[in-house]
Amino acid sequence: MDREQIEIPGLEIYPNIFKGIELGPRNNRQLVGILIGAGGSGKDRILCEMMAINKFSHLITATARLRRFSAINPEDKARLTEIASTALTREHHNQILKTFEKEGLATLEPENAYVWMRWMKPSDGTEENYHNNLKQEYHLVESSAHNESFYGTPLSSLIMDENSQSIPVVRIEINGAVTLNQLIPQDEFQVVNFTVVPDSLDQCQDEMIDRAVISEKELNNRIQKNIEDSQRYKDITNFYIKNTRLEINGRPGIETTVNSLAQLTDDLLRSE
Repeated sequence: MDREQIEIPGLEIYPNIFKGIELGPRNNRQLVGILIGAGGSGKDRILCEMMAINKFSHLITATARLRRFSAINPEDKARLTEIASTALTREHHNQILKTFEKEGLATLEPENAYVWMRWMKPSDGTEENYHNNLKQEYHLVESSAHNESFYGTPLSSLIMDENSQSIPVVRIEINGAVTLNQLIPQDEFQVVNFTVVPDSLDQCQDEMIDRAVISEKELNNRIQKNIEDSQRYKDITNFYIKNTRLEINGRPGIETTVNSLAQLTDDLLRSE
């Protein structure tokens, strides 16, 4: 796969922000954002940057996978992963990760990043039953299995943030985004779909390799999924966010992107 720049459809309306499907009149409906994009495209970075300046607030989704960590020294990555894999419970896994952090060996995924569902499938149950039980136990309004784990949106997470200076945003994959667009009451909320676009799909591949130890088969599966999903974003995207690693006027591209997205957010919140 080459590193050709990804072409974004639509007009650039702010630096690094491109227009997709036209939004209808807001009619005083509360805004709710849905943030999608290829695995490794930088959704977490965009969300964190926007939360830091109080423009986005995070609607928490649920996952049955374990909490991630990133080795500070790349040479420690395999060893730490092997240690973490010995955990028999989620609590034990978190204790191991906290030890890594305390000893300065790794940085951890925020504990409040997800509703952490139980993650071990019972040995006497099928995967389908396991997923159905999770749907009921955590009151998931939508759910899907991908990247060898299970994700969903708890009903409780759709209680909207009343902060008038920010847009409540759920970070989710494309299947969940399509479902949420159908589930969220359109007479009460105006859904805004944001798609994060990297410079190239290879940028996503580099990010996936950097953040986790994965097999070549799993990496290839994720790459293929990114390619397939990229054809679907145009069907729901209202705004494309260019998450470039290139410098713009001597500054990191992420700064320009966040500034533009903050301006767009202000404009959306002022609309009626």
